[in-house]
Amino acid sequence: HELRTPLTSIRMYAETLLLERYRTDEQRQQYLQTIMRESQRLSRMVGNILDFSRMASGRKSWDFVDTDVAATLRTAMEEFEPMLVEQGFVVEVVIADSLPIVRADPDALETAVANLLSNAIRYSPERKDIRVSLQSTAGQIVLEVADRGVGIPQGESRLGFEKYQRASNAAAVATGTGLGLALVAGIAESHSGTVQVLPREGGGSLFRLALPIQR
Repeated sequence: HELRTPLTSIRMYAETLLLERYRTDEQRQQYLQTIMRESQRLSRMVGNILDFSRMASGRKSWDFVDTDVAATLRTAMEEFEPMLVEQGFVVEVVIADSLPIVRADPDALETAVANLLSNAIRYSPERKDIRVSLQSTAGQIVLEVADRGVGIPQGESRLGFEKYQRASNAAAVATGTGLGLALVAGIAESHSGTVQVLPREGGGSLFRLALPIQR
C-alpha cells in the first residue's frame, strides 16, 4: 500500500500532463512538482526497505570515511527544500562553526537526516515549524531535528524506533512503513552513536542523533 500510493500519484499526474489536461502553466508546474516529490518519496521508501533488509540480514556494508557532517546535513536538506517551501514550513537551521571531522558513512548519515526531516514534515499538519541544529558537545556531534507536530504519546518514545511500529497517534495524521526511524536507530548503532526522541517544549517532538567524534 505504501509503495502503491506514490506510484498512483505519479501515473495520474504524468497522464494528465501527457494529455495536456491542465489550464495554466502554473498548474502544469504544480503537477511536475508533485511528480518530483512523489518520486523522491518512492525512492526513499525503496531505499529504506533495501537498507533495512541488508541490516537485518547482516549484509549491510558501511563506508566509513572522514566526513564533514555539516556538509552532509546541507546536502540532505537540499532534497526537501522545494517541499518545505511548497507546504509553507518555516525552517530554522543552526550549524555551529568549526565542527570536527568524524569517521562516518556519509550516505548513511544522509539517509538518517532524510528520514528525520520526512517525519517532521509528515507529522506536522498544522504548526509548520522545524528547527535543525548541529553542534559539538562532550566528545560528540549532535544533530537535532525538532518539529511542532503531533508528538509521541508518553511511554511510546522507543516504539517508533522498532521495525514496523508507529506511535499510537501516527495513523490519524499520515501513513508510513514503520521503517524510517528503525533505520535511523540502526545507522546510529553502526556509528557507535545513539538516537532518542524527546517532547519539544511548547509542543511537538525533538529527535536527537549523537555520534562520537572518535570511534
